[in-house]
Amino acid sequence: MDANLDYRIYHTNDKQEISENWRADVERSRREDGTDYSGAIGTLGGSIHWQVGVHKTLKEAIEYIDNNHEKGDIAMAVPFLIASNRHCKRNGQVGYVLGGLCPE
Repeated sequence: MDANLDYRIYHTNDKQEISENWRADVERSRREDGTDYSGAIGTLGGSIHWQVGVHKTLKEAIEYIDNNHEKGDIAMAVPFLIASNRHCKRNGQVGYVLGGLCPE
């Protein structure tokens, strides 16, 4: 059984808002992708394991999930520093990437 890294990015550090959006994203994935071996976040469920230690970049946070999440565990929430770009003006604020290795 293989696994696929799937995640969602939230440009906020409001854990309540993130939790609500994560649950909605998981439900959407379950409807659209299915729940059995889809390789998508619907297989992770709505629970979240919040990590400490802010990563300097989004890329580092995603790599952390890829290297540390065990297939079948609940989703990891990994904080990162948001970099400004033309779509997001929150430079230096903390955001979260949530996800994990999803069975496929």
